[in-house]
Amino acid sequence: MALFLILTGSPLLSHAGDESPDPQSARPLLEKLKDHQASLHGDKMPVATLLQALARQAEINIFVANNITDTIDVNLDNLSLYDIFQLLMETKDLHASETKNILFVEKKSDFQNSMKDVITKTICTKYGNSGNHIAQLKMMLSETGSISTSDRGNCLVVRDREINIARVEKILPDLDKPIPQVHIEAKIVSLSQEAQRRLGIKWGYDNTLTRNNVASIGNLSVSHTSNVVFGFIQDNLDLSIELQAMQQDNILEILSAPNVLVLDGQKAEIKQGKEIPYVTQSGDLINTSFREANLSLKVTPRIIQNKFIELDVAVTNDSVDQASVGNEPLINTQSITTKLFLEDSTTVVIGGIRLRTKDNQKGSVPFISKIPLLGLLFQNSEKSKEDLELNIFITPTIVNMIDLAKKQKDADPAEVVPEVTVKTEETAKKELLIQDNDLSDDNKSEI
Repeated sequence: MALFLILTGSPLLSHAGDESPDPQSARPLLEKLKDHQASLHGDKMPVATLLQALARQAEINIFVANNITDTIDVNLDNLSLYDIFQLLMETKDLHASETKNILFVEKKSDFQNSMKDVITKTICTKYGNSGNHIAQLKMMLSETGSISTSDRGNCLVVRDREINIARVEKILPDLDKPIPQVHIEAKIVSLSQEAQRRLGIKWGYDNTLTRNNVASIGNLSVSHTSNVVFGFIQDNLDLSIELQAMQQDNILEILSAPNVLVLDGQKAEIKQGKEIPYVTQSGDLINTSFREANLSLKVTPRIIQNKFIELDVAVTNDSVDQASVGNEPLINTQSITTKLFLEDSTTVVIGGIRLRTKDNQKGSVPFISKIPLLGLLFQNSEKSKEDLELNIFITPTIVNMIDLAKKQKDADPAEVVPEVTVKTEETAKKELLIQDNDLSDDNKSEI
């Protein structure tokens, strides 16, 4: 036996096709064989030894089945290692597959026997989040098995032995659950110190909040933010009533009271504001551009043990700087970014963003104030400043869609619908009788 393997550095781009291609898997190890070419001469060369030599030159891992004991005579010049490898596969009826960065070579008959019970099956999920389960389900498959999502995303395409696919079908219902949702109720309020006193809010050094008749339930662990304080409250109904009443008394203003339903782990963004137009000129071309000044709230909830919520919160309050220079308005931005850990349906309060308003009021005596010089004596002006604070009340509530659907299903429509129908018929009958001017006394008494 003589073996001569001469390597050259030039790559060879063209290559032969694989007799048994696997369209479901990439073949990066075989691709490396294309980067080298060689001349090979020898008689009665062991195929296993030759395959290992090719892999060594390409610096790839290879495992050759023990029952590959054939020999071969070769006389090849200036071929790529890939072409030589493929020639061996075809001549000796072998099959190559890649698993975990290892090139595995076996007899094609052995491969076909192992694939006799391999099937492809499409398994659909109920809640359309099949892609989230691939990592867990892949552990149920063999090394040659594959799993992918369908084009519509609500089905899984699984290829493996039937026994392994049965394992996937058994475990999938435990994973296929509706993604829980969180109802975010927020109130963004601008209020004065007087309003805070009326609400009974006391901001402490330990970043907790207490209200009259409302107990503090814990502390917040957040990164340090200047002038920002935090707290919890649970009596949400009482709080909403107080805020509404105080807004009617004009001692606070509810700037926004958004409600949004968001999937677990997804971001919800609530934004309101205005666009400030300004004029720009480039040569003879005049353009009108806009800058946004928004009050925005971004919330990302993550449900923990169906009882607690980890909440990423980012609040931004923009305002127009009255001291803007030139045409383009300057925007002042105040922001809070933090991470909170709450119990379900607990209200967290974030405060500390200071606002300042200026109010100029002028008064005068009618007619007399318009007399030149003399009228100045009958005019007056007052300037006042009021320090306001922006408070954000956020209440996240876990929404279990299965329980909600079950409650709606369990509701007996027979107990509700007839009552509404009877009431509607009676009301219509009374209205018709009242409109009849010739009603009898008996009918009037019935009404």
